[in-house]
Amino acid sequence: MYRVKGNGLHYTMNVYAQQPDIWAVGQRVTFRHEANIIVAYVEHERIGEVKDVKEGNVIRHILQHALPYYASVQASHNNTIAVELVRPIKIERARETIAINVSQIQTLHEQRYEAVTLPLYEQPLVYIAHHEKNGKYYLFGRPEHKPTVLVLKWEQDQLFAEAEEPITYKADEKEKLLRSAKVFAARVTFYEGTSEQTSVEPPFSLHFEKEAHYLAAWEQYMQFERRKMNEIVDSCKPLQYTKFDVAYGKVIFTLKSGQTVEEWERYAQQITVECTANGKPYRLGALRTISSSKMEVDVAIEDILERLPYDKKGTLHVSSTLEEVAQRRRDHALKKTKASTSVITDLGKYLANPATVEPIPQRTHSFPMANVPTLVNGKKADFQQEAAITAALNTNDLVLIQGPPGTGKTSVIQTIMKCLLQLNQKDILITSYQHLAVDNAMQGLTEQGVIAHRFGGQTYQQQLLKTYEQIVKRIVEPIQSRQIIEVPEKEFLEQLLIELQRFETNALTATHIQRLQHYVEDIMSDFDFPIVAFQSCQQLLNALPIIDDEPAAAFPTSLTHMYEALPKKAASIQNREHIQAWQTFHQQMSKFMQQEQHASKLLKTLLTLRTKAMLHKQNDEWLAQMDDVLQQLQRMYEKAMQQVQAPEQTYDDVKEALRLCIVELHEALEQTTISFASKEEEILQHYAKALQANPLDVAEMMGRYAQVKGATCQQTVAQRHGMYDAIFDAVIIDEAARANPLDLLIPMTLGKKVILVGDHKQLPHILEPDFEKEQTIDKEQFDELYTYSLFERLYNGLPSSKKVMLKQQFRMHPHIGQLVSELFYPEGLTHGLREDALPNESGVYDGHHVAWLDVPHALGGEEGRYRNKAEAEAVVTIVKQLLMDAKNIGKISVITFYSEQVTLLQQYLSSNGLAEQVELGTVDAFQGKENDIVILSTVRSNTYNKASRALGFLRSPNRFNVALSRARSLLIIVGDHKTLQQEHMFQQTYDYVKECGYVDRYRGAKHFS
Repeated sequence: MYRVKGNGLHYTMNVYAQQPDIWAVGQRVTFRHEANIIVAYVEHERIGEVKDVKEGNVIRHILQHALPYYASVQASHNNTIAVELVRPIKIERARETIAINVSQIQTLHEQRYEAVTLPLYEQPLVYIAHHEKNGKYYLFGRPEHKPTVLVLKWEQDQLFAEAEEPITYKADEKEKLLRSAKVFAARVTFYEGTSEQTSVEPPFSLHFEKEAHYLAAWEQYMQFERRKMNEIVDSCKPLQYTKFDVAYGKVIFTLKSGQTVEEWERYAQQITVECTANGKPYRLGALRTISSSKMEVDVAIEDILERLPYDKKGTLHVSSTLEEVAQRRRDHALKKTKASTSVITDLGKYLANPATVEPIPQRTHSFPMANVPTLVNGKKADFQQEAAITAALNTNDLVLIQGPPGTGKTSVIQTIMKCLLQLNQKDILITSYQHLAVDNAMQGLTEQGVIAHRFGGQTYQQQLLKTYEQIVKRIVEPIQSRQIIEVPEKEFLEQLLIELQRFETNALTATHIQRLQHYVEDIMSDFDFPIVAFQSCQQLLNALPIIDDEPAAAFPTSLTHMYEALPKKAASIQNREHIQAWQTFHQQMSKFMQQEQHASKLLKTLLTLRTKAMLHKQNDEWLAQMDDVLQQLQRMYEKAMQQVQAPEQTYDDVKEALRLCIVELHEALEQTTISFASKEEEILQHYAKALQANPLDVAEMMGRYAQVKGATCQQTVAQRHGMYDAIFDAVIIDEAARANPLDLLIPMTLGKKVILVGDHKQLPHILEPDFEKEQTIDKEQFDELYTYSLFERLYNGLPSSKKVMLKQQFRMHPHIGQLVSELFYPEGLTHGLREDALPNESGVYDGHHVAWLDVPHALGGEEGRYRNKAEAEAVVTIVKQLLMDAKNIGKISVITFYSEQVTLLQQYLSSNGLAEQVELGTVDAFQGKENDIVILSTVRSNTYNKASRALGFLRSPNRFNVALSRARSLLIIVGDHKTLQQEHMFQQTYDYVKECGYVDRYRGAKHFS
């Protein structure tokens, strides 16, 4: 028997493999030196059975059924032998390095081994089988090695490995032996060692790659998502539809009868829908509801024309496009992190064990806080805000800012961005997992002189034009104020070109117009198209979008208006022939543009004409350039017309009409006299008009030269935005605790410094509900790997110099803020508002700021999954009273933990004419928002005695934290105290409200009478 002695051997590790039924926790690591082979072996009691293993496919069965533990064993020339476990093994909570000295390996005969000489094999495989009947372990090496029986024992801090004599067996016995064995394997690489050098470090080390472990865990989750998506696509068979109707924000498809929709119903909340019509795919939106006869799909109103076919019939199927794109982006970020090719090369080590990473020396920017712009409510930064700003400016890699509710983290983010710009770090990315957080962080930057550009986003299409108008206004007004003389002819020509440029800007391709014609025909004939969405054909024209992947900066200018603009403007020139020529051009151009996309190219050439004319300094140079461009225009026109098939017009007619247009432009420009104070002002005037007429040019310029770019985590690497693998001076990630770690990695790989802002005491990321069911690890391990956010993992592991917590809240009345502080923040929050700053004069619980309206189970209780009619009635009663008696009510929000309750509340509020008076949503959707008065419907009301069954996910302190911290002036909790008291935090809340607020008991619809 061999004895292996040494200090530090007796460590406990939690180890498990990827296969759900193959894992072991708290097992010890053993080492064996036998016949010039060193074996690393992770001991466990149960591995998983391998049956019907035959001679030629032992390895394949091991891989398929046992998911073996791989180990790479190396011996260097200084007798240091390292045993490194590599994927697919996963290690949880590995302790310090385990080490023994080769010189401490002894036999029972006390024969001392001064060194170990190992034969060099290219691809040896060592595997171990545990015999169920005799309980012994059999070690198999290469085929020429005979199996050796190992007896492994631990005594105090020493490992004893007893090796019996090699056993022999017949060929047919090996199969029988392995059939009853539990098998795992270790892939081993051997290196030649010498006895000439002595070891400095402990020569036997087992290195657990925690980094690989954490990333591998999330790779497994990504594989689960992929498999889940494939299952959904495979199980949800395509559905035929016979027609569709359009309403606000959704499309209602009428399904062909006799089709199976059960699988679609099962995955209703996880599906994105595509339809195929006329052989073309159209990606729509999220599946809202489905029945045997109808399907409702979310489609934004501005996407109606772009995303819907004009065919009445087609096929609906599940789209996996968005998920596949997201997976590719995540996978790319994972590979960069694992390969240490992210901008912060130690990013992977931070994920593994933040406390052990050697931080890059910080800068010493002593940014005077007197120079920091005002942060919150006109006040200078408080102590924690100043500390957060300083840490963000000075870090060279990673810093975390925890921002509890109302502590002004958005203002801190904006201040950090401004300070970074002043320090000449002028390439900044602001991102978050959701659009709202990005919009909030970027709000107001343009007005404050920051060149900021928002990529993508739902609100982007609504706000982009407004942003451009603000920029143009700042540039144009000073220029226009210097204008001396306006020339009618010049103004006419400029306006003409502006109208044409708008036409080009709207990207009115023949495809769009053809689709538009079909829509109009359907409306005017038998197509059942509700007038809810579009009151008239004119509105339909106004809704025409631009080409996909371009900013939605279309002005509200209809086709009719653009066509009419030409003869109206032409009338300003007092020349009958001119007017007739323009009218002819207008009529022919209208027809021409319904036929071919080349119309857009012609108009774009006119835009080039104007731009070139604007930039030249001398009139004669302008005209020379115009001649060239006009000739190009004629050639382009002739080429385009060869492809046009227009039965109602002839080639010569259209050519002559356009020739008249060209001549008219040429002659008018020659005759135009321009009077400006200086040539500089003339150029500025043209520049101002160009900005006003061409928002797409502004968009392109801002996207290229913006100091601050904003996008969601996924969109930060969208190739259409030009940011794929970009490098930023600083990446700021808001709501970082809510982002899936895989999504969070995407922007984290792009920054020279990464500033994570979030709060792990609020809602974390969302996991697929079925994922945990497939795991066999214990709850504690699952939470540490998957449930806890990456933000929390880093925050708990980083040294204090790399993290700051904001502690002064400015949102809530102190009575609300103190409740939140006592429940969720043991560090303690302070309150930046005086107690008289947010008075409650709402007419409901006047003078109080926290209230609990008890709705006992006797009034009805919860139903289904999950809704509570009694609570819905109570909420309506409260809202009515608020709207009746309030002196200065402010805004009202109603939030609840369950989507079914949201639907029920919507029905109750609508039937009472109150739906437009309140903002309604789930608690999860309301994170990041706030309102003056918040009513919380808790829903759960039952007679279960066990809290886990009685309350379900209401027991999450993160979710309850969000629910309580949305109100500024008045928080009203509506719920069954008897049911909720089973969870300590609810009882603690009830006690607090009883002491500092108002506790009431619901008495029905006339409660406040």
